[in-house]
Amino acid sequence: MNKYTYFVIQIIRDDGAQIAYVRRVANCNNLLSLFQASDGARILTINVCDGKKAAENIADAWNAASLEKGLYMLSNTHIYPARAY
Repeated sequence: MNKYTYFVIQIIRDDGAQIAYVRRVANCNNLLSLFQASDGARILTINVCDGKKAAENIADAWNAASLEKGLYMLSNTHIYPARAY
């Protein structure tokens, strides 16, 4: 049986737009291959979390801070809740 670890990943585009999201990863996976940003974005930070809810809360807080600064990637009026995938 695979065990899973939850990570919060925050990426940034060249224009400064940012987003944080949660990723559930099986403990046997190669992290380098999983955490490569695409579409002109680069990884700003990756944090390992104690569980799914903790990871989602951190991502939501980071996204709220990005929205407050006018840097949230998906909207300029509200954040979309981060959910693990």
